[in-house]
Amino acid sequence: MNANLCVEQALDDLACKIGGYLDATPVAILGPILGDLDMQVRRAVESIAPDRKKPKAAIVLDTLGGVVELVERMVDTLRYHFSELHFLIPDRAMC
Repeated sequence: MNANLCVEQALDDLACKIGGYLDATPVAILGPILGDLDMQVRRAVESIAPDRKKPKAAIVLDTLGGVVELVERMVDTLRYHFSELHFLIPDRAMC
């Protein structure tokens, strides 16, 4: 199996566990906040079936920073779809 697929599967499994612990829809945002990441987040959140969405989201944010306007758009998208946001930020994330 491809190493990237193994990592993605492990991250999916951990995100689901976190979502379960917090009774929230898990969302992971990894890597630099550049390019069309805001649109990727929007498409991912909108692709979640309505019956699988919970009123709150648990967002794992692991990033080395990036463009602040993209962050604002991602937060707007998340606030539109969820009434409560919980951000989990590993020790290496930056503003």
